[in-house]
Amino acid sequence: MSKDNEFDKAKEPFGSAPEKFNDDHMSGYHQPVEFIETLSKEDVKQLLAPMLFEEIEYRDRGLKVVTSWGAIHIMPVAPWASWGDDEAIAALYIEYRVSALKYNDFHGLAEMNLRFPRLKVFINNSGRLCFGVAISVKNGVSIEHVQEVFRDFIRDIDAATKSAKSLMEKPNVYIADGIKPH
Repeated sequence: MSKDNEFDKAKEPFGSAPEKFNDDHMSGYHQPVEFIETLSKEDVKQLLAPMLFEEIEYRDRGLKVVTSWGAIHIMPVAPWASWGDDEAIAALYIEYRVSALKYNDFHGLAEMNLRFPRLKVFINNSGRLCFGVAISVKNGVSIEHVQEVFRDFIRDIDAATKSAKSLMEKPNVYIADGIKPH
């Protein structure tokens, strides 16, 4: 690896793409500018692997990546759809569940939905902050486009998690019942 493409963890926590991303990272699995209309679990794993340091786990209905702050879940958009190891689907839902952060600031939640328009920011039934995005490849998209969507999602969840932590540290954060803590 050349000195100018060296990874700087402090600069960008999930890494950045060098100019020749496809040549450096694709390893021949997909060809540059190849168009796809469906994604299998193996396709998604190959596209995500260069961006993540964590192991990608196979699940019954999708993939899971456990990170230091939570877990990324990748599954079909339709909740009833199955996604076996050898099946390919045309629409994915990617969700990041922040496990290390109980969240009940609904004012801050609305602010984050405005600040991160590509993400669906919500609180799940367990009180965990979640970020989601849907990806559709029905009309055919390039591999680079799907990679860029994944990369943008990872950058956005990193920024949104930092934003949520900073909102929680502020003394005037509104909590669920509308009372300001002192």
